[in-house]
Amino acid sequence: MGYQPPPGYQPPPGYQPPPGYQPPPGYQPPPGYGMPPGYVQPVPTGPMLASFGRRVGALILDSFVIGIVSLVVGAIANVPGLAQTTSSNTGTTYMLTNSGWSSLLVAIVSGLYCIGGWLVWSGTPAQRLLGIHVYRFTGPQALAFEAAALRWVLLFGIGSVLGALAVVSPSLQGILGLGQLAWLVVLIVTTSQSPTKQGIHDRYAGSLVVRN
Repeated sequence: MGYQPPPGYQPPPGYQPPPGYQPPPGYQPPPGYGMPPGYVQPVPTGPMLASFGRRVGALILDSFVIGIVSLVVGAIANVPGLAQTTSSNTGTTYMLTNSGWSSLLVAIVSGLYCIGGWLVWSGTPAQRLLGIHVYRFTGPQALAFEAAALRWVLLFGIGSVLGALAVVSPSLQGILGLGQLAWLVVLIVTTSQSPTKQGIHDRYAGSLVVRN
């Protein structure tokens, strides 16, 4: 059996083993062993995080699609809170009003849209269009249903619930609107200040937003 260094032995900086020397099985050299002075060990790189601007762009596109789908569903189902206007030139048109019923409709549509996209494609259609994936923090896997649902609740659900509460208390619409704005600020600040771009919704859901 060849020579083995005594326990705790640390070779001097820059020391090079002789040619043909084979360390004994299981031996782990200390960091920087055999490297010239000043050598810096490279840091392993992880996945490329999606930029804040790219994520906002995907959110805007997703919101547009969710709004259109909600408008169509609301018109077909005659949902309260969907304003209908009639003109001799343009015919009948519809628009979502700032009411609790329309907020509830948008919440349902966005829940199906986002949770389904994260589970099936690891991203909503707009996120995939812009080269974004929503993975588990532990690796490139689609979110579990519980994590996807929690992410939606924190990203969209809280604001939607605040809007839907206007059905019960119309006099509190102003306060509820401020609550929606405050929660939006929380999402923006926690995402922009996180080194891994994980807002509060990503942290609790255990998700990470990366680029392809």
